[in-house]
Amino acid sequence: MNDSIAQDPLESAFEAIRAYAAVQLCNAGKIAGSAAVGAIESAKEISLWLLSIRPKIAEVKRVIRMNILDENKLKAAPPESQAQALLAIMETKEDEDYDAILNVLRAAKTEHELKWILRKISQMQLPAKEDPEYAKASGEALQEGIRRIVIFGKSEDGFDKLIYSLLNKNGIKYEQL
Repeated sequence: MNDSIAQDPLESAFEAIRAYAAVQLCNAGKIAGSAAVGAIESAKEISLWLLSIRPKIAEVKRVIRMNILDENKLKAAPPESQAQALLAIMETKEDEDYDAILNVLRAAKTEHELKWILRKISQMQLPAKEDPEYAKASGEALQEGIRRIVIFGKSEDGFDKLIYSLLNKNGIKYEQL
């Protein structure tokens, strides 16, 4: 048994909810098999999950794009799961990806939620909230998440302006590229 589960049942419960929502958004069990679901449920690093779905990324992305149009599924998923879906979308570039990214980011209910989606896209590990370096690391993760999305969309005319507009609307400070 994992010691962290025994020590912190709330964190364990949240991790289960996050994993369930990611499975729902990505429909991974039907596409990539039970190994992908297991990777979602147990991976501390989203990158491990992305590697597990790589052989079927086109199908995973198609399902994600379809599922994020379901407002109930999208709003029920925590920011971490939404970021996981966006990272899968960003594995390869297709025309439909830009609208999908914007749909997820625009669906964030609060500035706080949008910031968490962006931080998780950075894939940076944050220290515990009690750590004196937390605020700095959190800000760096936010900027890295923004940078990754903007760079992903550089080839799409006007995509960066739409991202910056969304950030401005939500009062999120950013370093423009």
